[in-house]
Amino acid sequence: MGRRRRWATALRTIAASAALLTAASAPMTARAELEPAKRQEVLTASVQVVVLVEVTEDGDTTVVPGQGGSGTVITDLGLILTNNHVIETRELKASLRQLEAAAEDQGRDIQLEVRDDAFGVLFTEEGEPPTLRYFAEEASSSKGADLAVLRISEDADGDRVDPEDVDLPSVALGDSDDLQIGDDLHIFGYPGIGADTITYTEGIVSGFLFEEPIEGRAWIKSDASTSGGSSGGTAVDAAGNLVGIPTAGPQLDCRPGDTNGDGQFDEQDVGCVPTGGSLALLRPVNLAVPLIEEACDCSVDQRRGRDAEPTDEPASNGENVDGNTYTSPTFGYRLEWDDEAWDVEDEGQDLYAEGRDTIQLFETDRTSYLIVEGFEGYDGDPDACLEGSVDEVGGEDLEPLEDEDGEVIAGAEDGRAFAAYSFTTPTDDEVSERVAYVECQTLDEGESVVVFTHVAAADTYFDGDREAATELIESLRPAE
Repeated sequence: MGRRRRWATALRTIAASAALLTAASAPMTARAELEPAKRQEVLTASVQVVVLVEVTEDGDTTVVPGQGGSGTVITDLGLILTNNHVIETRELKASLRQLEAAAEDQGRDIQLEVRDDAFGVLFTEEGEPPTLRYFAEEASSSKGADLAVLRISEDADGDRVDPEDVDLPSVALGDSDDLQIGDDLHIFGYPGIGADTITYTEGIVSGFLFEEPIEGRAWIKSDASTSGGSSGGTAVDAAGNLVGIPTAGPQLDCRPGDTNGDGQFDEQDVGCVPTGGSLALLRPVNLAVPLIEEACDCSVDQRRGRDAEPTDEPASNGENVDGNTYTSPTFGYRLEWDDEAWDVEDEGQDLYAEGRDTIQLFETDRTSYLIVEGFEGYDGDPDACLEGSVDEVGGEDLEPLEDEDGEVIAGAEDGRAFAAYSFTTPTDDEVSERVAYVECQTLDEGESVVVFTHVAAADTYFDGDREAATELIESLRPAE
């Protein structure tokens, strides 16, 4: 085996996700089969997502997969839902630095660089191994929920593609709140123990878990078999609608015992003895709706079966905007702005769903934008809201931002919490320096909050952008 191939093989063995553990087989109970045509439809929309690594040695560069997981195409325009940890590269980069150091000790000059601007997307045709067909870029993500949405951006040759032209197979969104214990689940993914090829397992909804600050169901428990590589995959209900994303687990029932087989139970026994089944944990698809809406700049109706795919039309198109004034349809608060400083775009500027209102404004010179979102959550606590909302900012290497006097921009007072950060985002040709200011205010104590997210170019934030955003935020007036 050649040197370059050995290094490529080593890269393929880098652990992609420590969150998924080896699963025991699911109990052999009767399951309702997914109708064959529907099963094939879901299979073709279940994809493998891989982080790409550029390997450069002796002036030659090759691209190899560094870590991988699974994903689901959710619109024919090429949006893909997966786990955030599938595309998170911090640990991978640390492993690559170790490999570079090991190569240097051998007298070799090798550079290993993660491609942060594109992820490989592999599709499966029946009876064939997965094949690279597209590259995708990150469209939206949440570290807190461990979910991410990718957008198809290039074909396998690296040429930019128009989403209107891709026409991909997709899976309709279901409503995970409708799931009941005992309902059937059908799971598709690319687990490592399945040789990274498409693998289908089935099980039932075994229960639900809850955690702060998520309202309602935070996890779906299932006895379906999953393992490393299944992360970000496809869990559909009996109708073939996407209801969950395999994310963590399985939790194996493993107890102390005679692990070395010497007939004695003592300190020489290391580990444990599996005594039962296992439970996988899935994120309910409803938690992904805000990310999907952010990625497609549209609304999502989860209760219409096959029509549940995102549409091109926003939930409302300006009906809550009157000139330079916005009135929240759910919470009744009002905002006013200088129409010479801010624009309200015609598409996607004014969105609302039950318990969640959003308006997005752009500065007229397009150096910054401001998203204002009122929603029921965090028990109306601005500190909890701030912590959760900062996770939604995205970008790389968030760092607390100091003002012109060297003071960190952060604080909490009177039902309000705020903080500002600098961060970078990769674009097509360069890395952009940006600033994000996040502020949460209590709307109804114990019930709801409003969060302001102002994102600006770093070189214009203190040169007018901050002042304009502050003026708009201070215009907030509670419901009368």
